[in-house]
Amino acid sequence: MAGPALILRSEVAETFRQIERLFMKRTGKCPKCGSTEILADAKAIDRGDGNWQADFTVATFGKPEALIFKEKHTGTVSAWVCAQCGFTEFYADSPGSLRSPTP
Repeated sequence: MAGPALILRSEVAETFRQIERLFMKRTGKCPKCGSTEILADAKAIDRGDGNWQADFTVATFGKPEALIFKEKHTGTVSAWVCAQCGFTEFYADSPGSLRSPTP
């Protein structure tokens, strides 16, 4: 008989598999309205003062508690947009670049 921890892990893994099936990037279908009119890999742009433009980025920090030298890791983001209802999902272009290197 499987222990409670094993059963819970199995249930969590199944829940993640079910959620993953909803992602537009995997299915080519909008999870909100069901449309298959998906604009894939749209470039996300960040705008600032004076209409300044830059690629939209996300950041992680290897040492967030540090005052300086936080080991910042950044990456650009692309969007998958439903052309029917506008629902949008963002994905890191290079998710591996957001991880701290392992020693």
